[in-house]
Amino acid sequence: ALLVAGGAVYVAYYSPISSGATVHAFDLKTGAPRFSTAVRGLGPIDHSKYANQVVLRSVGGALAVFGNEAAGRYIEVLDATTGKTLSNRVLPQDPRARR
Repeated sequence: ALLVAGGAVYVAYYSPISSGATVHAFDLKTGAPRFSTAVRGLGPIDHSKYANQVVLRSVGGALAVFGNEAAGRYIEVLDATTGKTLSNRVLPQDPRARR
């Protein structure tokens, strides 16, 4: 997942068949790294069949990470400058989601 906002490029690196993600931020002009942060998400989950999707959005100057995993969903808000976790909300699995 990619997002360009506030002079930065944000990249969410994740596997579609395992839990979690890492968000990397780079300066848009220089390419210099700003931060690399592992999201808390749902936490580690062992499973033989898994699905994982991550979307990034800029919301009110912060970076919102929307995760939709086989075991549930989460919304994690990161400080767009430092990558510090500002909030994490775990939501139940979407019964309409196809796996």
